Amino acid sequence: MDPNVKKGKKRKRATATPAMAPPAQAASPAASIDIADEEQPEANGTSDAELQTRLTALADFQLRLLKHAMRFTAAERISYSTCSIHAEENEMVVLRALASPDVQAAGWRVLQRDEQVDGMKRWHRRGDPKAVEDSLAVLAGEEAKSDDVQGIADVDAESVAQACIRCDKNGDEGTMGFFVAGFVRDPNSSSRTSGGNGTTGSHKTTEEPATDEDEWNGFGSD
Repeated sequence: MDPNVKKGKKRKRATATPAMAPPAQAASPAASIDIADEEQPEANGTSDAELQTRLTALADFQLRLLKHAMRFTAAERISYSTCSIHAEENEMVVLRALASPDVQAAGWRVLQRDEQVDGMKRWHRRGDPKAVEDSLAVLAGEEAKSDDVQGIADVDAESVAQACIRCDKNGDEGTMGFFVAGFVRDPNSSSRTSGGNGTTGSHKTTEEPATDEDEWNGFGSD
């Protein structure tokens, strides 16, 4: 290089690929399916289908965790929360749990708004009534075909929506997307009085044997 030629100033180039997420964020399943997929849909039109697949897989896994926690006979209260804005992971999981014969036999019900601590009771943004209604319609169809869903006609949609709490990602409170619902157990439920075996009539709660399919290995790329 000619030493008499002056060097020009280096110009920063725009990054061609998105910056990597911090480790804590990258490790979170909820973070990987948040708004980015909705606000920046791919041109090939596959982003909506991919998002739905991820939501279904995550909601199924969360429901299994919730129902597993409800098997502990010493448990009296359970909080179910997500960092999601999607009804599939929120109201639908709550309703699927409430519609489970095992959960009903164990005496679990949703913690109503008037039973909640003062701060939660006064929070103005509750569950999504339309999401509850839509979820109940789906479960009513499943109830006609499966013994794993029951009692849908007895669920009061408004009380379930009021029992749930949401935080709006784009609201004035400065919160991120968040959802929480509480469950409380009837101390006189059959699973308590019968020694914790969850027996009610002909239905009995049993621990499912672990299989390779029960392991959650994250979301696949296909």
